[in-house]
Amino acid sequence: MKDGKRKGNTIRPLDDQQSFDLLMLLLGEHWQDLYKQGLLPQSEISAAKALLKKTGGLVLAIQQASILINNPKIGGATIAGTVEVFNSNAHQLPERADTERSEMIHTLDTLWNMNFSILTPNARNLLSVLAMLSPGMSYTFR
Repeated sequence: MKDGKRKGNTIRPLDDQQSFDLLMLLLGEHWQDLYKQGLLPQSEISAAKALLKKTGGLVLAIQQASILINNPKIGGATIAGTVEVFNSNAHQLPERADTERSEMIHTLDTLWNMNFSILTPNARNLLSVLAMLSPGMSYTFR
């Protein structure tokens, strides 16, 4: 949108190493310490890199993935467990009515679906109401 105003400047996706470094940063000190001390199992590193490959280096997707990994209700205490839940959710995601998803869009839809699924019913209802409001409009609620 408004591509002419950007004058060709675009934020490039992160490469594989930058993506992994950002994920470790977002996961927090516990995960960083395990990785730096060589205590993070190779299976966890491989799972993280597989998930990051699907995100295509998009920072927001990496941030959403870190939220899911840090939530023990999602995949337990492991990255591999979260990736397993991610893969299961990816297969259960309903088809889009208008167009077919690219792999990247499918990944993003899965991440968002997983994040929204952990919300309370009241939070989801509130988001549904807010989604109907027009952006840029000023509203007064009494």
